[in-house]
Amino acid sequence: MQNHLISIITINYNNAEGLNKTLASVNCQTSDEFEHIIVDGGSTDNSVDIIKRYENDRISRTWISEKDSGIYNAMNKGIRMAHGQYVQFLNSGDYLVDKYVISRMSDALRRKDYPDILYGNIIVITKKGRLSRNKGVQGKYVTPWMMYQGAIPHSSAYIKRELFDRYGMYDENMKIVSDWEWYFEVTYYHGIHPKHEDTDVSCFNSDGISETNHELNAKERRQVIERIMPPQVLPDYDRWKTLLLKQTAINRHPFAVKFQNALLCIINIAEKIQLRRNSRKLKREFKKKGIEIV
Repeated sequence: MQNHLISIITINYNNAEGLNKTLASVNCQTSDEFEHIIVDGGSTDNSVDIIKRYENDRISRTWISEKDSGIYNAMNKGIRMAHGQYVQFLNSGDYLVDKYVISRMSDALRRKDYPDILYGNIIVITKKGRLSRNKGVQGKYVTPWMMYQGAIPHSSAYIKRELFDRYGMYDENMKIVSDWEWYFEVTYYHGIHPKHEDTDVSCFNSDGISETNHELNAKERRQVIERIMPPQVLPDYDRWKTLLLKQTAINRHPFAVKFQNALLCIINIAEKIQLRRNSRKLKREFKKKGIEIV
């Protein structure tokens, strides 16, 4: 089979409507530098009919429909089926923003000298239809704190397939955060530096399991943090994470930052006044004891 630059991998289970949007966005791509792999989990709706409807001689497409043990089992199947130098996970319901995405990102991969991971922006769509643009960490070196907040937009990332051979595939024991765990390990342990291309790649619906099951998401992330972080670092991490999350929220709003800066000025003045009062009080205390401080 021909080796393509990019393998787009789509995972689906009983989401024919979402799959239809995904396939439509893939089929209209102007580039032919990709293959499309669909891993269906044995859907009982009309997902297979949708796949057959979008069969296209111009696009190299491989698909299977069989039972799997979960999302990451299906994603690992897709990786094993892939022939491209890079893989992109565009799961059912997610879709490419326009017909030039693969062309733009193929050019970017060459221009940036084929990085280990290259990611673009995702457009996040809420249940109420509101949009926001997620640029991840915009090419900065990824720190554990950045990863804790969820730093790399997954559906807009192009990952060298060989990285899965080198560092392992997704942990199929996790239900929600295995892809996040994998990013954490390859950036934190192995020093892989994902690069950013400032262009919109995919639209992501924020109603998936990882976005709606917050309790399980937090539980699994905590398990990963405890395994990855040194024991002596974890207590400090727990101590400061709430304050850092609040500061991150403040930094998103210019007015809140100005208000915070004004408040810090007031606090600074108050501390200086308190310092003078404490100094005078301490001098009187030493004077009564007959102690001279030079």
